Amino acid sequence: MLFQKLSGLQLSWPSVLSACAAGGVLTGCIAAYYLRKIAVRPRLFGSQRIRGFLDQHVPILQERVWPTWWAFHAMLSTLGRVVLQRVRPTYYRRELLALADGGQVGLDWNEPENVTSSLTNTTPHVIILPGITGHSRDSYVCNAAAIVAEKGYRAVVFNNRGQGGVPVTSPRAYCAANCEDLCEVVLHVQRLVPESPIFIIGFSMGAMISTHFFGQFCRERALSPSTRRPTELPTRIAECNIVGGMGSSTCWDPVAARTSLESTMLNRSLNRHICGNLHSLVRRNSVGPYNDMLDKLGGLEHVCQTTYISEFDDRCTAPAFGYKSLDEYYTAACPQRHLQDIDIPVLYINACDDMFMPGDALPYEKVSAGKTTAMVVTAWGGHLGFPIGTFPRGDSYAELVFGQFLDAVFAHGHEVPAVAS
Repeated sequence: MLFQKLSGLQLSWPSVLSACAAGGVLTGCIAAYYLRKIAVRPRLFGSQRIRGFLDQHVPILQERVWPTWWAFHAMLSTLGRVVLQRVRPTYYRRELLALADGGQVGLDWNEPENVTSSLTNTTPHVIILPGITGHSRDSYVCNAAAIVAEKGYRAVVFNNRGQGGVPVTSPRAYCAANCEDLCEVVLHVQRLVPESPIFIIGFSMGAMISTHFFGQFCRERALSPSTRRPTELPTRIAECNIVGGMGSSTCWDPVAARTSLESTMLNRSLNRHICGNLHSLVRRNSVGPYNDMLDKLGGLEHVCQTTYISEFDDRCTAPAFGYKSLDEYYTAACPQRHLQDIDIPVLYINACDDMFMPGDALPYEKVSAGKTTAMVVTAWGGHLGFPIGTFPRGDSYAELVFGQFLDAVFAHGHEVPAVAS
């Protein structure tokens, strides 16, 4: 039927040539835009001293990024990674770590044969923090753990309370403003491997938490021993051997993230999806002390009658952690305030089209004013996406940067404090 209709069309050579010419011009314009605006070197922000370190030891930052050309919308970059990227194999060993307040978190140690067979007292360790509802089986977490293992290092994934099959056994779960659980995890890992250097990478909300930790760690380490309180958790972490870190798709400003995630139809759909995951966390853990806390907040259904993340935070997260309002919680959760205190090499990577944290909300000046912090900004990449190539099955751009920066910190990180002092 369709063939008969097409065969009946009166097509002349001039019209065919005109259509081809128009298509060629359009294709040329798209290609020119992609080459001039998208497939360019990433922008790098930071002090001259940390940038010099990156120029020398992380050469990929001097090269063009080739984002997946058809991922012209942030959602395509974000979902493209989830759907198309291969997930590297991991070999996890689960450990439940009991916390001081009666809660627990899940530590998944990635232990393939090449790591376990060469493990020594000084083998570098990498702690991985997933995003807001992430866990050790998410593809971006598995790939990060596998990259660490390929380099001969040992990775441990920190699954938050209630995530990755870990039940909530305390009155509260986790939030973006609190790094106490990470402090206990770091202390535990360092206690097991006291001579090993530790690197921390956080994704999305995990990067917010790790930045709070870095700021607190560096401030405490700068204090004289006589002014420290040895029984306090922050003082105890000051003795740990944290050598560097990285943040991928960091949510620098929760208020700006809220505005962006509630602005368009696609962003709102993602927002509702994540809020639904938070509802699932609450429902499957609505027993014991956590259920008692929910009752004080109005009950399970009151908390789950929310549509967006900000509404959930207002009804559950903020009051559960003692904040009087959503604004107070979001102010405390903002990680930018720690940048000036960080004195270990920490690299952040964000995309200008990230629906969580768009380019106009990134802290360019604060990162540049930091001592040893730097931020790589790409034109495209979405949220935790960063796909490259026409068919992005392999490593993302962020994963390639992570691999090089990780090696640079473990091999040459000692150079940074020397030039940044």
